[in-house]
Amino acid sequence: WLDLVAALSLLPDTWFVQEFIIGDESAFAAGRSSRVSRLMRIVARSTKATRMNRLTRIVRAATLLPRIMAVFGKQVRDEETQKLLNNKLEKTFAFLDEDMDDRINREQLQDCLAKLRAQGQNRGERSAPSSFKYSKTFNSTESAGSFDESRGPPARSGSHISGGSEPDRLVDFKEFKARLLEDECIKNRLMTVCRHQVGKANNMQNIGSRHSEDVGVKVALGILLTLFVLGILEPTAEDNSSILGLEFIDRQVLFRNSSWGDGMWSGHLRDHVSIWESQLARTPAGHMELLYLDIERKVYCNEFALGTDRGQSCSVSKDTPLSWFPRSTLRRLDDDLFSSDFRFVDLKILRVLKDNSIDVDEASDEVLEANTVTSAVLYQREAVEVTAIFSIMTTIFVIFLIFTGITLLTRDMNYLSLWLLKPLRSLADEMQSIVQLQFAALSMEVKVTEKSVAEIRMVQRIFGNMKKAIKSWGKYVPWPVVRILLSAGVDAVPVVRKREVTIFFSDIAGFTTIVEHLPPEDSLFLLSRYFNEMSKIIDESEGIVMEFIGDAILAVFGAPMKNPDHASSCVQAAWQMVRVLKHKVNVLAVSKGLPEISIRCGVHTGRVLIGNMGFHSRLKYGIIGPEAAVPDRLEELNKTYNTKILISLATFRRISRERFVCRPVDIVKLNSRYPPEPVYEVMKDLGRPRPAKLKPPAKKFSQALDCYRKGNFQQALTMFEEVDQEIMELTEVDKDPPSRLMMQRCEVFEHA
Repeated sequence: WLDLVAALSLLPDTWFVQEFIIGDESAFAAGRSSRVSRLMRIVARSTKATRMNRLTRIVRAATLLPRIMAVFGKQVRDEETQKLLNNKLEKTFAFLDEDMDDRINREQLQDCLAKLRAQGQNRGERSAPSSFKYSKTFNSTESAGSFDESRGPPARSGSHISGGSEPDRLVDFKEFKARLLEDECIKNRLMTVCRHQVGKANNMQNIGSRHSEDVGVKVALGILLTLFVLGILEPTAEDNSSILGLEFIDRQVLFRNSSWGDGMWSGHLRDHVSIWESQLARTPAGHMELLYLDIERKVYCNEFALGTDRGQSCSVSKDTPLSWFPRSTLRRLDDDLFSSDFRFVDLKILRVLKDNSIDVDEASDEVLEANTVTSAVLYQREAVEVTAIFSIMTTIFVIFLIFTGITLLTRDMNYLSLWLLKPLRSLADEMQSIVQLQFAALSMEVKVTEKSVAEIRMVQRIFGNMKKAIKSWGKYVPWPVVRILLSAGVDAVPVVRKREVTIFFSDIAGFTTIVEHLPPEDSLFLLSRYFNEMSKIIDESEGIVMEFIGDAILAVFGAPMKNPDHASSCVQAAWQMVRVLKHKVNVLAVSKGLPEISIRCGVHTGRVLIGNMGFHSRLKYGIIGPEAAVPDRLEELNKTYNTKILISLATFRRISRERFVCRPVDIVKLNSRYPPEPVYEVMKDLGRPRPAKLKPPAKKFSQALDCYRKGNFQQALTMFEEVDQEIMELTEVDKDPPSRLMMQRCEVFEHA
């Protein structure tokens, strides 16, 4: 619409309108006009309309001012870029720091460096990544505070168990940032990304940059509206002295010079004309000069036709005789005017009509010729120049007002954006991260903007305290439960549901005896590192740690996050925990002068009641049911068979026989409600289905156990001895405890 207004304001000046609609507005004989022509002529002649026409065009120019200002404001300060980069690096580090101990593995740092370098090679140096990508998806279908579990986040990479001392393999944020920025290629790309985001305000929708052009237009329209109203209210002083003087001269001729016999102008009339000319030279609008005058159709002077028999100078002295001659037609006079060197805009035409009721715009050539008794043409170049200067000064003043208004409003909006909207935007981003369950935002400290308003500082402090509370809450309650509660957005209520899950229970062998010989701080350090590493493995395998019972760990797989393969995930986690304990925790313990530890694990799959237990003011996420006690029983059986991991028949039926190498070690009554069932030892996790050297001994052990159950103890003894020998050769151990135990039993029953 603004372009349309600007285009309409230019219509009176266009060649088409001037030529075909307005026509020859400076002509004496302007034929019959249409109403549109008269309207356009009035608009073109009006001083106020002309001024508003010019000022309206300024509106369009005013919209360019914010863009011009933006060109000078596009220099992004390095300080802002550095702050944005540091903020993104902190969030990336917090995302990698899954256990929230402010340290990450060196392998994670290497993976991050490798991915950034790979992106640079794939995209090329001229194409920087659009943003840092760090997100974890977590969907939940919770309602009414109950846990209707949904699929959790995808399994993360397992813990690294390579050698090396623990302090050398952990990286804090300072080293993480230094390692990333010491690579010039990565540093340049990251700085380019941040500089681009700061410049384009992608990280904060700046209200000033988004609305500066609208502000410029509104300020310009406001000023123009003010000028328009003032132009209506202010009375317009119009100088009519020239036409009044011409009418006075015309009346003098009628009264005193009725006879034209001698062909000369009288001295008395020439005195009147001289007085009128002197007044034209001192008009308020500026100096005007007489170029043509005819009185009662008798030509007084005509400088347009000098050099012809119809030409006569208007500046002759009073003593020089001045003759008159009849006026030719107005059309002929128009031809002389158009063929002269004067500009039409510098000429002012005056006429005295016999009948003042005649409409000049509607009258025909014949009517104008018959009624125009006296006419004059004045040269008003000085008046045009004064008007142009005034118009230029007005334009400059309006532009100055618009520019000042835009500057002041933009400054106020920038101040509002910097100290009000920017802190709110930062809080909104962090809140959105928590709502989307990106818990890396919890590790970020909320920075209080000291220069902002008191209410913003209060909100920042309260939000910072809330983040600390949620982070602390996650240390007491399983993080999946925290995610579900936050995503559900409802109050938790006491409710349980019957679900099939896989339960894990582990205990440190002889830990009571170990801590009796250790100082409390060493016991706490060893137990903390153990719980930290084991919890990470459980989290990475999509399980949740229900609770720590002394040195024991109770975990559940398959709830509250849905996992159709929860049995395999649990067995995989148990095997990984045994390996990490041997290659990582014990390595650290030995380096600190602490004793090595070992664990016994029990895994069982069954249907239990799981959910919120307690009462309305105090709840706990837990499990109950007969099946919940089976893992504890399996963990205890490890003492009997000297094994690491024992699983129940229900779990064995749900895991991949191609991936895990298992063997039955005995027939045991695990639950008083069910008959005795086989108990299996997990001998190997192949990682993927593939041939394994331990599969033949495991199969032979199962066959030997069948012979044992049938009472064929001699054959069973022979087969157990073969299994014991094969396993010692394959695993380089001094004995196979389950085989030795069954050999002893066979010998006892054989001689009984």
